[in-house]
Amino acid sequence: PTLRIDRPAGVAIAAGAPVYNFNRDDAHANTFGFSAIADDALRQLGAKRISFVEYQGKNGSIWSPILGATLVSQTASAYTNPGGGPVDERSISVDSSTVNAGAASSWVSLSGGDKVANVVVNPGVRSGGFTGAVDIAIWEKLADGTELQIASDPLIVSYGAIRSRDISFTVRPGSMVQVRITSPNSGPWTFYLGPITFYGLRGFLGSLNRGRHVLLGDSWFAGGDLYNRLVARLPKATIINKGVSGNKASDLLARFATDVATQNPDFVWIMIGTNDYYANVSPALFEQQILQLRRLIQSLGAQPIFFTASVGAIAPTAGGGDQLVKSRSYALNVR
Repeated sequence: PTLRIDRPAGVAIAAGAPVYNFNRDDAHANTFGFSAIADDALRQLGAKRISFVEYQGKNGSIWSPILGATLVSQTASAYTNPGGGPVDERSISVDSSTVNAGAASSWVSLSGGDKVANVVVNPGVRSGGFTGAVDIAIWEKLADGTELQIASDPLIVSYGAIRSRDISFTVRPGSMVQVRITSPNSGPWTFYLGPITFYGLRGFLGSLNRGRHVLLGDSWFAGGDLYNRLVARLPKATIINKGVSGNKASDLLARFATDVATQNPDFVWIMIGTNDYYANVSPALFEQQILQLRRLIQSLGAQPIFFTASVGAIAPTAGGGDQLVKSRSYALNVR
């Protein structure tokens, strides 16, 4: 409840005034924030391999109990819920008092090779109000039925907040894989499981400091700070800013032929979503529009680069009520 500042503030701050760090307001970063976003994007794109979705499970029905844990479908949308209200987005709660109890996902056949499993989980709480903890393990079932643990991410902790974890593994051709999530604590305890996604991996993207880049999006591009940072970081590339304030994903589709296809791009960056969740566009419709954009970009022979929709404000100055839960639903449910 108390914020202590270890040095004088650069400007006078009135009692009750809002204080921002990397944000200009509740819906936009400031110059420093946009620089951090651009730097982190370039860092991720340089270090990560190109991935593609092989399997995604977003419905709680994919889970089975381990050591008698109780699984309950979560139907209410809430910030602590790693799923959503609609049937195909629902998470589950996992309850028990037994050490190493939890839940296991359905077995899934994947092609052989290097993979990443993304697991969304809220470690929840345990008896006495202590923070929860979960262990995540990836298991492989060989053709002869032998089951082996092939990767793990132990002791994921959080005080009632959602974590998104990437776990790398390699699977052999003809095998099946499964995610097992358990609690190392005695109980009673409760944790919550959201979607899991298995990605296949290809090569690296290579240098971005080349070719023609089109920035297609809303005010996050139109403001110019992200554009200026990318220009500074990619001096050998041509950066073309096609951000328009107030745009939704549907607007990007409507002007794609004019603003993108005519530019003969090598890379197309998409920054969209804030205006969509303010307009109550459903996650399902938003995802479909994102997939359309991806296909259009690929049809040009260009590489699509997507930002996750920005985090919504609890009490936005623009009105319209709490946008936080809706923005989280976009992040969790749009591939």
